[in-house]
Amino acid sequence: MASSIRIPNIQMTTRERNNAVGNYRAIHAWATRFNPYPMLNANPGMSVEQVFEQLLEEDEQRLTGLRARMGVTGRDDTCDRTPRAHRPDSQATAERLFTTPWHQLETHEQAQVRTLLETAGRQDVTRTLAHNPSMSADQIIDGHGTEARP
Repeated sequence: MASSIRIPNIQMTTRERNNAVGNYRAIHAWATRFNPYPMLNANPGMSVEQVFEQLLEEDEQRLTGLRARMGVTGRDDTCDRTPRAHRPDSQATAERLFTTPWHQLETHEQAQVRTLLETAGRQDVTRTLAHNPSMSADQIIDGHGTEARP
């Protein structure tokens, strides 16, 4: 029932809502990255489709901010850090990945950081992390501990 992804979730039973989420995820593979239920519960007038679009937009904004931070080469990024968010699943938050010293990250988290940095063209930061595992990516990006910056 593809139309159920477009009706407000308040008009659906729990089973219908769960089916709509499953149907949307079957159509859009990227939707499996998100947990729509907290937003669906908080916004009963939104449809499953609207919630997933909102989650995707918020994720894109977060990634844009992260990319901008990774491109900073000086001490411009001196705003107060937000506390690390604890997530019950194994997917680490960007804040944890970039503020935790390299040697304290799990193996999969190190791989995530390496991928994010190399995708953004920051191989210099990746190499520095390998040589000085007591530092975090944020410290290196901010200029602490590297002599030469590209």
